[in-house]
Amino acid sequence: MISNGRSITLWERDRERELTAAIALMKKEHKAEVEQLKAQNKERNSQLSHMKHMVFGRSSEKKSCFPVV
Repeated sequence: MISNGRSITLWERDRERELTAAIALMKKEHKAEVEQLKAQNKERNSQLSHMKHMVFGRSSEKKSCFPVV
């Protein structure tokens, strides 16, 4: 293999394979984390929507989530 006009050594080739494998593993590990965070975000958005509806929703008798002093 030629890179920048010179041959790539066996060590460089092995190192490239190691790094490629490490990157693939990191992507796989982070994919699960990303999916978990997306699910968490979806749940938070649902909670936010519910709270907005409670505070700003249309009804003749609005329910307050804050006590009146």
